[in-house]
Amino acid sequence: MQKNSVTDDWIIGHLPKRTKKFIKEVEDFTFECGFLFTKRTAGHRVGYCTKCNRWVALELSGYRTVTPEMQNAFAARHNEPALCPHCQSPVMFKDAGRGRSRLMQKGYVVKFDRMPNGALLARSWYVRKDFRGDFQNVPIEWSLHYVLYFDLHDVRAFKRELAPGNYYAFLNTPDVFYEDRDGYWGIWLRRMTHFPQGVHWQCGYGYPYYIPDTDWYDCKKVLQSNLKYCAVDRFRENYLRGDTLLHYLRFYSLYPVLAERMVKQGFGWAAVTAARCALAADMNRRASTVQRAFYCNNREELQNVLRILHSGRNADLPLRGLRRLGVPFTQEVLNWAAGCGYTLRNALQNGRVDAATVRYCLKKHVYLHDYLDYRTFCENLHVDLSRKSKRFPKDFKTEHDRLQELERKRVLREKAKTVRQKDAAYRKRLPQIKEKYCFDSNGLLIRPANSGAELIAEGETQNICVGGTHYIDRMQRGETYIFFIRRETEPDKPYVTLELSTAGTVVQARGYANRRPDDEVFAFIEKWKQFFNLSAARRAQYRAKHAAPAAKEA
Repeated sequence: MQKNSVTDDWIIGHLPKRTKKFIKEVEDFTFECGFLFTKRTAGHRVGYCTKCNRWVALELSGYRTVTPEMQNAFAARHNEPALCPHCQSPVMFKDAGRGRSRLMQKGYVVKFDRMPNGALLARSWYVRKDFRGDFQNVPIEWSLHYVLYFDLHDVRAFKRELAPGNYYAFLNTPDVFYEDRDGYWGIWLRRMTHFPQGVHWQCGYGYPYYIPDTDWYDCKKVLQSNLKYCAVDRFRENYLRGDTLLHYLRFYSLYPVLAERMVKQGFGWAAVTAARCALAADMNRRASTVQRAFYCNNREELQNVLRILHSGRNADLPLRGLRRLGVPFTQEVLNWAAGCGYTLRNALQNGRVDAATVRYCLKKHVYLHDYLDYRTFCENLHVDLSRKSKRFPKDFKTEHDRLQELERKRVLREKAKTVRQKDAAYRKRLPQIKEKYCFDSNGLLIRPANSGAELIAEGETQNICVGGTHYIDRMQRGETYIFFIRRETEPDKPYVTLELSTAGTVVQARGYANRRPDDEVFAFIEKWKQFFNLSAARRAQYRAKHAAPAAKEA
């Protein structure tokens, strides 16, 4: 079959069925230890073994010959391990009469199969045996998780997709996951945009946080597929830990010649590491040596790259871009590049980094992200970057902080200019807002914000987000009200900022740095709410009544 004719539907339509042999292997290996539920019947102690699925006598009178292992079983009590007297399988003794509300056996299995076109298929299931109800003849319940397709230069990953509320469904019907495509369960496989970082069951609501180890089945099928030259036997012997085999198979499928050479030369772990990160797409897949695959000019540079990979700092290491700049792969350079991560790769793609920039950042111990911020400040403030003293300042931190402050003031000016242009409609409503809501009592007063610019100043002084575009736009459109609470002795000094909904509900009241106001402020707010809920005539009477004593004191 031609590779371009292999579709997702063809893969799903040719998924192999689970065989009785495989189910028996899971029963014997994944669920190696069973349970033996004991009880007394007519004065005799008997037990039900979940391995041989039969009742067995747990007394000497039931057997002609008795071994030491059988004697241990006769003496075993609740939650003690022993061997079943009949099948000699390892079991955990349980009292049948005790509660089993959480008694389950769980496992995670991965099985390899060869597809009709020679490709390799890996499927993973979360499996369990549920003993919370009847403990006799309990079947294995299966919950399909991943389906991974490997072929030369073609890797696809599918994940089980269920109807809402059925994501954690376990089914014991052998292959309902494939047959019930549009049925009640709504179970199907969805193509993933990225290869999964690991195959294991995700912890979720109603499920334990313990994830059992993965059991692998039919790994010999790898050597019978199109990936037969991947040296998987040598790889498994030296590097197989958990999901690393799947990542290596993905790497081999994409770069077969390079992957085989890396494993045979003892760099299998580097292949797995590269497959887990963006470095895989950045490698020279046509290289004849591992050294050239990582764009290294000599053995020393290769050792430096491998040291970085082995340390785990490999989220994004753009070796190709650094080599194009002519930067040597020293330990210092690679440590700096690994610390910059995605920022460096993106900057190389956009042409914002050159060799001189790399040397400067290394010399000054500057992160690339901070340097690019400095460049952005210079561009916004029209600083002449053609001058070396401006492009690479002697004291980077001082110059960075100075331009950052200038950029902050520039942004505030631009914002204030935009806000002033939108204030016209708000100023028309402002007299009505003041007439209804202006209030003073017990040394405190409250008034609305007069403009968006005043709101920006309030946010800067109080170190709160009220000066942001969100609050300014909503206030200007009349979707919310912003008020300032001041002390009467200091009417121009910010104290508390308050937001009131158009329905008359206090949304929030914040002091400096979003602190909770004092109790006297909340008492004042309660009086204020009673005031603005009065009619216009009653509010006028209140103001006249309280204005007279103030005039006499003056």
